[in-house]
Amino acid sequence: MIKFNKEEISLCKQVAERYRKKVGWGDWGLVDDQIHLYDVITIGKDTVEKGIIPLWTISDCLEFLQEKVGVIELWRHGRNLNKWLYRLNNHRWNDGKTPLEACLRAVLAVLEEKPK
Repeated sequence: MIKFNKEEISLCKQVAERYRKKVGWGDWGLVDDQIHLYDVITIGKDTVEKGIIPLWTISDCLEFLQEKVGVIELWRHGRNLNKWLYRLNNHRWNDGKTPLEACLRAVLAVLEEKPK
């Protein structure tokens, strides 16, 4: 099961302020501080519910980044390999304690550069 830490949830909220991805079947979402996996029972296949904050997965981030900037790189870094880094085309590094955290920071960096 996917688990999200507080920083990853905070970053997802920041991303949602700039870009709202649709929440559909099989996606993770945050409603009233409760994390839900949306399936056929909880959400219609093509329905987007208001009030759901989409929780991005690494796959979501990579798909978005590939579409917007093309080449990205993931590195594990630090004395004990305890830091993850994403580098975008423009050579901006985005780091985090988890791969998802670093990836979400890269998404935010792209959203801050481009109009909504």
